Amino acid sequence: MHAKIYRGAEEIGGNCIALQTAQTKILVDFGLPLDFDDRPKDEQKKIWAEAEAWAQDAQAVFITHSHPDHYGLIPALPKGTPVFMSEGTRILLASNPFNGIKTDDYTIVTFACRQPFTFRDITVTAYAVDHSAYGACAFCFQAEGKSVLYTGDIRLHGRKGVLYKLLPKHVDCLFLEGTNVREEEGTNPGQNEPTKTGNKRCVRETALTEKFAALFTRESVPTKGTASAKNAASGKAAESLHLVWCSGQNIDRIVTLYKACLLSGRQLVVDPYTAVVLDEVAKLSPKIPNVLGFDNVKVYYPQRLTTCLNKKCGSRYTTYLQPRVNKVTYKDINANPGAYVMVVRESTLDYLQRLSVPSMRFTISTWRGYWDDKSSKTARFRQWIEQHCNITEDIHTSGHADVNGLRRIVEHVQPKGIVPIHTENATLFSQKIFSQITDNSTPVFVLYNNATFEI
Repeated sequence: MHAKIYRGAEEIGGNCIALQTAQTKILVDFGLPLDFDDRPKDEQKKIWAEAEAWAQDAQAVFITHSHPDHYGLIPALPKGTPVFMSEGTRILLASNPFNGIKTDDYTIVTFACRQPFTFRDITVTAYAVDHSAYGACAFCFQAEGKSVLYTGDIRLHGRKGVLYKLLPKHVDCLFLEGTNVREEEGTNPGQNEPTKTGNKRCVRETALTEKFAALFTRESVPTKGTASAKNAASGKAAESLHLVWCSGQNIDRIVTLYKACLLSGRQLVVDPYTAVVLDEVAKLSPKIPNVLGFDNVKVYYPQRLTTCLNKKCGSRYTTYLQPRVNKVTYKDINANPGAYVMVVRESTLDYLQRLSVPSMRFTISTWRGYWDDKSSKTARFRQWIEQHCNITEDIHTSGHADVNGLRRIVEHVQPKGIVPIHTENATLFSQKIFSQITDNSTPVFVLYNNATFEI
């Protein structure tokens, strides 16, 4: 069995690996570069042309999770090419009308994790892993007497971090992601990921619940005789409206916010897109907070986003867009802002602009790089937030394993060889990961894009 890294050996994101036997060629992940939108048009065209060439003789594609840097090139596939993904990943892709992927146009094949299946002459086993994308999985491929484990994006500090212990052992080759392998000691990757993370440990996702709950609870003693004092006397939440900027598909983070709202006496308010995502995911995981089954989750309806969803999605969003399920109005929020926490992003700006709230606090709960995005949409959103909100300290943690987590994965799997992927610092793997492992004889093969090698 041979492997070729088309992209991902020298950068974070844009993963695409080919595995080839005497009979079969498959692609593992098929992602867009993270900076694709910022690249010149001619370079974007070249990326699509390359993808079409890579996929031309591939019999199937295996997608680890629902982030564009792992699935974004799917439209370049020849018609009829099977695309394997978890049911959770399929749900998230199908729920997103803005990703350019109409799942009905492709041959999507789902599977059960830890149940081996055969594709041509390759035995495939998927393993659920912890990541900031619901339904993320790693893949183990076995063929011609060899075994390859590809982690995809993985972490150990999320709500399901223990899943790494189910990964297979003693594989011939471990493709190990290394987003947080860095030279600098830097600051906590929970705050500044993916830059300057060094060897710091990532904050656990569960610890963010306490941070948010403390933030959502009253920050100061109210003045006697004010509405704040009356609220305090009656046990109501603080007067400030809290806005949290995070992905509607980061289910772990939505769960964190929901739990923090329960602890602080607030209600979680999401837009209709996020509402659909939560309800679809809840069909697989009923304990996930969702609008139809949880009283403490409400929906607000930004006009532009709602209109766009109506046009793009039709019946898929009818449950929310027509009857306006569990609707929270401007009047509700203006009358009692301290009762709510709103999940917001650029596409909800028109709704925020219509609020009349004396005090708003804004928290970034995603990678800081998105906040620094120079696109006009993000710039307008940021300008309004900076003018109207008190911006708090970021409350976030990485979707990727820190160095200590990567070390634990290696100690568990005990591979015969490691190939760094999804990293800018492949040459640091031996130093960073093996520095505290007693048996550090496992070779690390530092490769480059378009490199072909035999497993």
